[in-house]
Formats: sequence, C-alpha cells, structure tokens
Amino acid sequence: MRRLPAGVLRRVTIAALTIIGVGIVLVQRTSWRSSDRFVDERPEHPRREARDKALSSNAQPADEPADRFTAAFERGIAAYNADDAERAVDAFEEAVRLAPDNAEARINLGLVYMRLQRPEDAIRELEAGARLERERTQKHSAQREQRKQTDTIKE
Repeated sequence: MRRLPAGVLRRVTIAALTIIGVGIVLVQRTSWRSSDRFVDERPEHPRREARDKALSSNAQPADEPADRFTAAFERGIAAYNADDAERAVDAFEEAVRLAPDNAEARINLGLVYMRLQRPEDAIRELEAGARLERERTQKHSAQREQRKQTDTIKE
C-alpha cells in the first residue's frame, strides 16, 4: 500500500471533516421536513416514480433532464450499496453532468472516488459539494431572514 503525500492527506482529511459537517446539515434538513414524509410515500410522486423506474430491470430512458438526473442518482446509490464502485462512478458522473450544481451528487461522487483510491478527484468533488451546500444554506438563511423582516413589517 502506497502512502499519500502529506499535502494530499491533509486535504482529504479536511474534505472528510467538511463532509461530516454537510452530513449533519443534511440530517437536520431531513428532520425539518419530516412532516412532508407522507408525500414521498404516494406512488404518484415523480421522484419516487423515477427512482423505481431507474431501479427496475426493464428501465426505459427518462425523457426529462430532472428524470434522467434522478434515475442516474438512484442508480449510483444502488450500485454503491451493492459494492459496485465502478457502476456507481459512472452513474454519479452522469448525475453531476446533468445537474452540476447538485451538492449531494458531487459529494456522493467524491465518496465513490475515495473508495476507488482516487484522492485528487475525491478532493475536487467533495470540496465542490461542500461549497455548493454552503452556498445553498447561506441563500436559504438570507431568504428566511428576509421573510422574517417582511412578516415583522406587515404586523
């Protein structure tokens, strides 16, 4: 087993710690939306349909870009969970190509790259995913603050 240079090891460590922080934010974000959970259980929900279509053995190519992204993302998750890192890389690379501003797809691609011992690629994707998630969080915080101020003015 070859050793990584100190600079690369440091960047991988920073990226991993950043991912842990992003993971905590995602868990919190998911718990905030717990009241919406029943929506995902309905069979006519578009994301669930796309996921089921992507995972079925006779899957037809999705027509819309959002459907193609969801199908690729779900294929990546299924392949990663099945310990097939090569298929997971292909699927997540397609998802990133279809939605380059999706933080979750970039983070998952970075994690697969780490599993395949491709530290430079992993660092690039993990840093991009963390940056996108940070920007999204800041944007939503600013919007929440603006709504709060607007509500105060109306009262």
